[in-house]
Amino acid sequence: MACSVLRTALLLLLLGLLVQTAQHQRSDWNEVVREALRALDADERAPDEYPLEKAVKDDVNKAAKWQLERMFHDALKEAEDVERELEAEATSRREVPQSYVVHVDENGVKTFRKSNEQVEEQRDSKLLALSSPSEPAAQQALQDRDSETESQLKTRDKKLENPAVAIELAAKMLANDTVLTTASAEPSISELNSRLSTLAANSDMFFLMINGIMVYFMQAGFALLECGAIRSKNVVSVLLKTYVDTIFCGVAYWLFGYALAFGGNPNKFCGTRFWAGESMDSAAYMKWFFQYTFASKTVTIVAGAVAERCRIGAYMVYSILMSSFIYPIESHWAWDPAGWLHQGDGQVGYQDFAGSGVVHICGGAIAFVAALLIGPRLGRFKNMESELLITHHSVSMYALGGFILFVGFFSFNGASQQVISGAMDGFIASNAVHNTVIAGCFASVTGLFASRIVSHVRTKGRGKWSLFATVNAGLAGLVAICAGCDKVHGWGAAMIGVIAALGYFLLSWLMVRIQVDDAVDAIAVHFGGGFLGVVLQPFFKSDGILLTVGTSKATVAWNALGWNLAGALTITAWSMGIAFVLFGIMKYCGRFRVREEVERGGIDVNEIEEECYPSAVGSNSPIIPNVNVQDSFSSQPGYQELPDATETPDSDEVPDSTRP
Repeated sequence: MACSVLRTALLLLLLGLLVQTAQHQRSDWNEVVREALRALDADERAPDEYPLEKAVKDDVNKAAKWQLERMFHDALKEAEDVERELEAEATSRREVPQSYVVHVDENGVKTFRKSNEQVEEQRDSKLLALSSPSEPAAQQALQDRDSETESQLKTRDKKLENPAVAIELAAKMLANDTVLTTASAEPSISELNSRLSTLAANSDMFFLMINGIMVYFMQAGFALLECGAIRSKNVVSVLLKTYVDTIFCGVAYWLFGYALAFGGNPNKFCGTRFWAGESMDSAAYMKWFFQYTFASKTVTIVAGAVAERCRIGAYMVYSILMSSFIYPIESHWAWDPAGWLHQGDGQVGYQDFAGSGVVHICGGAIAFVAALLIGPRLGRFKNMESELLITHHSVSMYALGGFILFVGFFSFNGASQQVISGAMDGFIASNAVHNTVIAGCFASVTGLFASRIVSHVRTKGRGKWSLFATVNAGLAGLVAICAGCDKVHGWGAAMIGVIAALGYFLLSWLMVRIQVDDAVDAIAVHFGGGFLGVVLQPFFKSDGILLTVGTSKATVAWNALGWNLAGALTITAWSMGIAFVLFGIMKYCGRFRVREEVERGGIDVNEIEEECYPSAVGSNSPIIPNVNVQDSFSSQPGYQELPDATETPDSDEVPDSTRP
């Protein structure tokens, strides 16, 4: 028995020495474990000479196993420290750290061993996925991996502070031959791909959210521009109508509009799903928001054309029908993959990147019908041969509204790609913004000098510059470039801007000749600019008619022109047809235009509780005779204040000489 006790004591001493050696020698764990297990196995194979000796030996064996488990716990922590150092070194070399595993040899001895084959497979697959070391995506993926690995290490170390947990973990590792390092905590290639996919999806949604907010802010630009173009007695009515556009459009587009436009089925005429957002994936909410801002902007175009004489209730009905039916149907044709205009002949179809036709032709066509049926403002035209200018009550408001719209078009066109995570998405967005700036600036310059020339001709040598014409010509250029801003070159954008500005002057002059009263020239800006943009896009795009003459692509380019013409004419016919029915019924029922006394006194004071300029009510003359756009202040010569705002214009009023 004494020999057995001595042998047991020697065994414990040996184990203690082994543990101490393991604590100081980080790199020799294989030998430590091998010696400990051999000593334990040798003790278990000793002959049982005495029963008492066997009982004592069993207790010693339990203690030895417990000591061995504690040793494995310490070995585990040391291995994790080594693994962290290896990971830090491997990160700089873009390598996957090797893993330590428990290996059982033919004699049943368990040892630590590096799994080289597993390391090579992990390294090769990760290098294939991460392309080159200079890729930002690869660097970001490694940083994400390192940060998560460090976090998991800290969590695991905290758990190992509990001896019971450490012993249980070591026992499981010995039983199952599991990996003893944190290599399993490192994200796999599939996990990295999943994170990159999530990041891409979130980036696309954030891209739509920011730009959708900017497009929505264009409503403020419309409000300021329209308020500046009318008289002060009707400012609140225009503000209310602009606000009505956004709130009624939000309700109608959520209930019906988005479902008809992007209902997610192969129907070529309209969609049939997502009524009131039902069964819509939450990931699609941001797309709904972005499309809602476009619908709201389309509805607002008509407000300026019928300003100062349209009933607010009639305008509410129009806003609901426009945002729930008219606009969604034609946007489905052109923008939904199942739409018949979008599909075309299978080789080429209707091409309208940001809505020269879908948004602006639709809004401009309805504005023409509304202005035609509602009639001109009182005193706007003296007779069939002459017009009388109704003053703009705030030129500064008009200019500020133009600035806001100019900025809004950067997002309106630049974000129409609707995604930013793809390889070419950034290029397309930057090209769209670049061409938007060029077209808008060239159009504004053309409008500035053209207004001077027109004024010089009409006044026989006393030409003046026109802010009104400069702003509107620039907006016409911005509208025209919407269709092709993603595909045209810079020189093409410049040409489109110049042609759109000249088209604005021509159509504005035509509206005056047929006595269609449009307070802000919405028809000339949106319908004229939009129609020209859709038609010019096949000529100036990178694979268009002008650049494919004599090549095999010329036929496709001419087919594109045919489809764009078909789309522009179809959208015009669709919008005008429904508008004639809607406004015709309103006019027949006497619910379209305000009464004459309300129009003369001002809609604000008669139909709205609030007034924009209470002190000025009753002093705003419906006609300012002998005053040009630039001379609409009382300090200028020729200003005559009428004693009563309800009087009709005098017979000596002079036609305007500065409008195009």
